[in-house]
Amino acid sequence: MLKHLLPAAVFASLALVAPACAQEAVEQEPWLRVDDTRPGILDLDVAERRYTKAGAPDITLIGAIHIGDPRYYKHLMKTLEAFDLILYEGVGPAGAGELSEDLTDEQRVTRTESRLRLFAMMLESTKRAAGDDWTGYPMSVEDVRAKMVELDMGARPIEFFDAASSDGWGNALIYQATEDGEDFRLVSLGADGEEGGRGVNRDLSFALQPALSEAELGGEPGLQQKMAQTFGLAFQGEIMSHEGDNHINSDLSVDEVRDLLEAKGGDGSMIFGMLDGSSGMAQMADVVFQLIEWIPGGSAMGKLMIMEMLANADDALAMAGQQPGMENPEALMEVIIVDRNKKVIEDLEPLLLLKRMWNQGIAVLYGAGHMPDLHDRLVDMGYELSESDWNLAIRLNLRREGINPATADLIREQIRAQIQSLSAEPADEEI
Repeated sequence: MLKHLLPAAVFASLALVAPACAQEAVEQEPWLRVDDTRPGILDLDVAERRYTKAGAPDITLIGAIHIGDPRYYKHLMKTLEAFDLILYEGVGPAGAGELSEDLTDEQRVTRTESRLRLFAMMLESTKRAAGDDWTGYPMSVEDVRAKMVELDMGARPIEFFDAASSDGWGNALIYQATEDGEDFRLVSLGADGEEGGRGVNRDLSFALQPALSEAELGGEPGLQQKMAQTFGLAFQGEIMSHEGDNHINSDLSVDEVRDLLEAKGGDGSMIFGMLDGSSGMAQMADVVFQLIEWIPGGSAMGKLMIMEMLANADDALAMAGQQPGMENPEALMEVIIVDRNKKVIEDLEPLLLLKRMWNQGIAVLYGAGHMPDLHDRLVDMGYELSESDWNLAIRLNLRREGINPATADLIREQIRAQIQSLSAEPADEEI
């Protein structure tokens, strides 16, 4: 059974592994490890490291994974309370990114379509948040925003709504609710800002787009949430909050990631397709999760598989590079890791110039796979590693779960062998 389920389970975990846990560079201590030194216990640990520089605030890199034990995320939240500022990872939805001057008109059309959809998503989320108190769609953009504030929907959703209120050319979207409040019209007038037109000047309307899915409206759990449920773990996004004034989202949007990938000849369709549930592999992952839940002890075995795959993320990514949608994994990893890290440094540099009293300094909470590159960037900025510690992310008690330690060792070896087998380049056929 393991032999047949593993390939699909590996792909399902790519949404967790690829963005978050690519392994460390040469000459660095690992940022992620499986500790098996205690009899009958397997611990997946993620590193936390403090860097110092004379005359500058301390910077602490806190590696993370996106599903783990609930107490892991509660510990991280407690840890973050001490820091003066926290830069955190959180890819914004399509439509939430900034508008670069380098965008072509066709790219601005794509951005506009994303923003129309994001505006509608925020509008429908507001309707759901209001519940029985909903009295109809607000009459203006200002009224929608005021309703979101009234419902205390949070800073990030309001930021997304603000970004989505203008089109790809910076012109305000045209929003009109019907008199009875039962429906609404949402339109961009295109590149020329005038009604009608062709090509990039054509009007763009949300009414011409497919209806919003339950996943987009938050009514259906995403892939990572499903993984967490299947393996008896928690999803980071459902436990950790970043609403404080000292929390700064330091990440790109889906649009920005896609633009960078396109410019570098990469393809993120597999990763995005798995995250939004639209790909065949995402649907296969759903089947795998159901099978794991039906198998006695399957949840614990699945947790064991996930822990071992995270500890061997490089090989899992190499395997992914052989699959459709991941033909250029180097470009994908450059965007997902390096380019997003550039955004962190861009946000970090002006903060270091602030004339203020620093207590615990600045924390950077990001996926463990980002940390080797961020380590190198801090060293280049004159920082030195001063302290290192480990945070327990997932614990598996083999005896409590009824797993023989020798069987666990065998399964871990099989997982490593299977990943290596799937990632190996096919041998040339003899003619």
